Amino acid sequence: TLETPQTNYTSKNNNTMGRSSKGGWNRKRKAEEQAAKAAAKNDDAAATRGTEYAQIIQLNPSMEAYYAYQGLHNLKRDTTTTTTNNNTPPSFIPCTSPLEQSNEQTQFWNSCRQILPASFRIGQDVPTQLRKSLITELQQHMGKPLEISVTSGISRDATTTLQTIAPVTEIPYVPYGYQLSVDR
Repeated sequence: TLETPQTNYTSKNNNTMGRSSKGGWNRKRKAEEQAAKAAAKNDDAAATRGTEYAQIIQLNPSMEAYYAYQGLHNLKRDTTTTTTNNNTPPSFIPCTSPLEQSNEQTQFWNSCRQILPASFRIGQDVPTQLRKSLITELQQHMGKPLEISVTSGISRDATTTLQTIAPVTEIPYVPYGYQLSVDR
């Protein structure tokens, strides 16, 4: 007589629903892992809080080589012709010497490395009443220089100084856009 082998399809722990009991998905463990990640992220943020703002190194040799290869600095703005119409784009003429090319290149990279002032905009999706109150508060400070306290250094060695900054100005071509006289 032939006997068929008996196969046991039930697991030791019926709550695993097809997953192994070791290392399987578990709501409690997943919540603990997410809490640990959030705590680590908060610890990293707390460690950097109070430290001095690090200046960004504004050099990129690859980008400089790319623009030099494109011949960007082979032209200079023609200052001999003046246009009476502001809608006419400026004209450019070829540089006549390597010195002119070097001057154009230096001027280009200096303008690229210039730190721009901080700007912000009140979003179009802000409720009308809130937008009106924000604009009213901004207009109270517009035209008046502001005095701010600037802290530099780490908490124990920090020094605080008062600085006067130029007033907030409205950006005419950006709806609800404003600009500060300081960088971010």
